[in-house]
Amino acid sequence: MRARITMVSIAELTLIAALSGSGTYAFINSSIYSWVKNFGEAINLPLSYIPIVLWGLLSLYGVFNITLRGQGSGGFVFLVTLLSLPSILSHNILNWLGISGLEFTLSTSLGFYEVLVLGVLIITGYVVLNRMHLFKQARRNLTARGANPVDIESVTFNSYLVLILTIAVALVATTAIAFLSRNLELLVLDY
Repeated sequence: MRARITMVSIAELTLIAALSGSGTYAFINSSIYSWVKNFGEAINLPLSYIPIVLWGLLSLYGVFNITLRGQGSGGFVFLVTLLSLPSILSHNILNWLGISGLEFTLSTSLGFYEVLVLGVLIITGYVVLNRMHLFKQARRNLTARGANPVDIESVTFNSYLVLILTIAVALVATTAIAFLSRNLELLVLDY
């Protein structure tokens, strides 16, 4: 039983690190990071360490709030999404910054499907982290009510199994939609 709890904690930490990495990766490939980097170079401030610092701060925030404080993952995933937003919006047809009066064009060196994969990873990570939080709460509630340890283990195992199967089906469906959308685009554009 203890080994399974440790495995869940390791999976949670790995997911936090992966989501932090995906947010940082999307940000450093955006035009906003290029602008910040150019600005730093203009004032002789070396900014080559920013990706590591961003990843570290995001990871620490996620570990502190989700793992240590036992809160949900909403704030953490919001920060990851905020860092990914310039790359995501660069593939948007509307110029949101132009609409709000800012003369800045968003761009990214990431392709559409790379941004799609990052977005799916962020959404999937959010769902998994929230489910893991709910499963931990259910486990604590069952323990507090004096449930049989075998029953607690059974409920926990079945909950994680259903979560893994649901995520696998969702990822297969997302992959199929991405594949079909690419083929539909090629068909419509006559490539």
